Amino acid sequence: MRSVAPLRRAVLARASLRVRLMATAAILVAVTSVLMGLLGTVLLRDYLYGRVDAQLGTFSSFVSRVVTHPRPGPRLHRTGSQQLPTDYLVETVDPGGQVHVAPGSMQGIPPPALTTAQLHRDATSFTATAKGSAGHAWRVLVRTVPGGRRVVAAVSLDDVQSTVGQLELADTVAGVAAIVLLAGIGLPLIRASLAPLSRMEDTASAIAAGELSRRIPHPQERTEVGRLAAALNAMLDRSTGRRSSGRFTSNWARSSRSSTSRPIRAASAWMPVISRVTSARSAASPCCR
Repeated sequence: MRSVAPLRRAVLARASLRVRLMATAAILVAVTSVLMGLLGTVLLRDYLYGRVDAQLGTFSSFVSRVVTHPRPGPRLHRTGSQQLPTDYLVETVDPGGQVHVAPGSMQGIPPPALTTAQLHRDATSFTATAKGSAGHAWRVLVRTVPGGRRVVAAVSLDDVQSTVGQLELADTVAGVAAIVLLAGIGLPLIRASLAPLSRMEDTASAIAAGELSRRIPHPQERTEVGRLAAALNAMLDRSTGRRSSGRFTSNWARSSRSSTSRPIRAASAWMPVISRVTSARSAASPCCR
């Protein structure tokens, strides 16, 4: 687990926001599909098992009465009123453990493999696998009749398992279709939603390259991206204003220095001339003779 966590963080760090959003949405759809499929399968299985148990209980009561009070053989042979339906399997287990299969019981599927504990579960339905065939299952109900005998009534669950399997297949197909539909619809929507961020990235790169007059295009400020772009534009405007003010101050200082230095340099150039003129006047003055 410790070695998997850094790898997962590294993969997430390299993934773009678009990939993260799509992966999250796909995982949510898949988990939802699995949960809905499991819930539907459990509900359908419980419903079908409830119907099977109700039918099996009614049938086992009828068979127990027939086994306890059998009708005369000729009448049975003539009317066939005690012929069992082919969807059921009926076995009679005598006190010595010998099993007798009632005529007309369901054929083609191995009988259920019952343990001693299961044979003593009186009037309680349970599921048992077929002998030597894990692909088939029976719903079994055991009733005790006078004489220490036990009547085992069972019905195959192949139809129930087939129905549940079809539902699971349909849920799987629906989940895959939902993920494909999400990819087909979600990718364009995510791309359109993230398009302002791409434009913001391009504008920011241009501003960093020196195009200070560029501003970030943004949608309405009711969205998060719009508010972010508006805040960035305001920050850029203030930064540009301060930079312009700084340039003006610097230029004014340079111009002030140049304007004051020119008279000084001019005066310095005329100082020798003024000095010679003053000396000549002093020499020609009568007061100095």
